[in-house]
Amino acid sequence: MNELIFLIAFPAVVVCGSFLAIQFPRVRDLLLVSTLFSTAMVYLLDINFLGRPWYRGTSLGMEFSFLDAMVLTLIITSFATHTRYRTPWFLPPALAWMLIYFAFCVLNVLTHDPKVFGAWELSKIFRGILAFTSVCYAIRNSDDLKLFTYGICAAIYFEGSMAIADRYLNGTFRVSGSFDHPNGLSLFCCMATPLLLAAGSSRTTRSLQYCCWGAVPFAVLAVILTVSRTGFVVIFATSAVTLAIVSGFKISPRRVALAFLILVASCGILFKSWDTVMERFAGVSLEEEFAAGQGDQKYQGRGMYFELAEAIVADRPWGVGLNNWSYYVSDYYGPMLGYEYRGYEGTEIAPDRTPMPGSNLMQGQAAPAHNLYLLTAGELGWAGLAIFVVLWFMWLRMSIPFFLHRNESIMNRFAIGVTIGLLAAMLQCLTEWIFRYAPVFFMCHFYAGALSRLYYHQRQLLRRAS
Repeated sequence: MNELIFLIAFPAVVVCGSFLAIQFPRVRDLLLVSTLFSTAMVYLLDINFLGRPWYRGTSLGMEFSFLDAMVLTLIITSFATHTRYRTPWFLPPALAWMLIYFAFCVLNVLTHDPKVFGAWELSKIFRGILAFTSVCYAIRNSDDLKLFTYGICAAIYFEGSMAIADRYLNGTFRVSGSFDHPNGLSLFCCMATPLLLAAGSSRTTRSLQYCCWGAVPFAVLAVILTVSRTGFVVIFATSAVTLAIVSGFKISPRRVALAFLILVASCGILFKSWDTVMERFAGVSLEEEFAAGQGDQKYQGRGMYFELAEAIVADRPWGVGLNNWSYYVSDYYGPMLGYEYRGYEGTEIAPDRTPMPGSNLMQGQAAPAHNLYLLTAGELGWAGLAIFVVLWFMWLRMSIPFFLHRNESIMNRFAIGVTIGLLAAMLQCLTEWIFRYAPVFFMCHFYAGALSRLYYHQRQLLRRAS
């Protein structure tokens, strides 16, 4: 019944939304803000076709959300109004590498079994390309950058409020907000904070500045309440780097006062949650976390993923197939290295999900590697990892002109903020596969799409000047 309602409502939303956004510019502006805000609500507005909820992969079915409807509406609106607003047609920078990566993944899925799990992840990659394109064409000027930022601010206010309610009203130890895992909320806020700091320090409207600065404590508090160890380090490191860059490494009384206020607020938040933070950090030592190779079922830390990835690529240089890590590690590579799992019984039958005796795992099957780069190498092989790294490099290189020629304009500060946000995702993915988590996945592609548009605009300005 839910699937039928979704199939009817989805095209209706796209058609009606496109008509209204084309006719009324204010509706189009609201659509852009709502699209960015809804990034935090993907799992509240989604539906899963042909899924296997028992599979431990990075995608559990053909996932679709009303965020996809907004993305399609943005694309249609941008194409239909490009003449009215004199926006040029252009090939978005970095889109070619995204299509190369997608084509490689299609080939990978076609040449590996089982194919069903890979097809799910392929659908997400395609959705990411649409998200990238929608924002790239939707951003026309600095006003649209402000709308983009307002959408992120709204999402952070919403998530921060939910985090506070979860902890202090419901007593939740590790809050997750509207997400289904605390690490997703952690990275989402880590990615948003550099943009908030950079945009808040730009030469823009007072309302946007106040909105951005006000959202920063909500983001920091949410990360602390998730008790994410990597997120805790990443948000403070990237925030410090952002503030240093946008200030030009110069000291002034106003900047010192602002830094002091942020420090006091952060210390207050940290003091309030000190007990839970210390409990999380002291739960497992660094040696235990990265211990591997002993086949010790008492604790399986992140170090075992290096061992598993090495075994996979040594045996299969082209990987085991997109989204097939759990399937092959549970059935073959894990037991081969002394890590005992309950194997899968094909792709149609739910396996016994109870943990093995003596295991510290929550389920009987292997989880995706808690390192995005090891996971990519294991599933796509060395070639797939190389293309994926080049794709990230192509995203980040678009920011170089903005770092070399810094100023206080919203365009420059926005580009710096989203770039450091993408770097935050890269850092946290050293200990997580969270980039493939749908809300974070969309946010990364929205960021990259906005950066692509700004990079194209910057190149056009340089060509006119020369």
